Amino acid sequence: KSNKKQPIKIGIPPILSGIIFPDMLEQYMQKYPECKVSLEEFGSVRACNMVMEDRLDIALVNMEMYNIDRLDSCVLLHDKLVFCVSQSHPLSDKESITIADLDNRDIILFNKDSVQNILLKSRFETYKIHPNIVMQASQLYTMINFIKNGKIGCFLYSSAIREFPQYRAIQLDPPLKTDIGIVWKKERYITAQMQQF
Repeated sequence: KSNKKQPIKIGIPPILSGIIFPDMLEQYMQKYPECKVSLEEFGSVRACNMVMEDRLDIALVNMEMYNIDRLDSCVLLHDKLVFCVSQSHPLSDKESITIADLDNRDIILFNKDSVQNILLKSRFETYKIHPNIVMQASQLYTMINFIKNGKIGCFLYSSAIREFPQYRAIQLDPPLKTDIGIVWKKERYITAQMQQF
């Protein structure tokens, strides 16, 4: 039998892959250069399902999921969703907005397999708000490019928008808080590589 280590299969949401994950991965690779990692981008909902099906070893996910207790987990970051707009957007002078302020406004949401999408749509339904969902995207830079013209806004993690100081991050009132963490399958054998990660 080969002693060659199999790569850890890690699922990461596209929105987080460019923000939190590169630093984590770099630190891990510096400390354990012999370890290999295989990365795949999936929304949190799909990534959690793939962990439960043993198709991923670990996933970085939004922890606000109805079935998160079916997995073992570790919270890495407390964050919240903010409404991001260009400086010329009609809401750009606001410090905070309510969901009602988004009625009939053009917005971009995350892809359907994201927890953020589920949370936001639930809030829209609760308050009977009907924003105009222009697009559902998975890539941060796609969303940022769409809000440049001043008419469209998008929801991002507050930690993500720090990378783009030219845009306004408007707080939601009440806030939509979220935890970001790592999940793995309960009662699964944890390899040395997974423990190190």
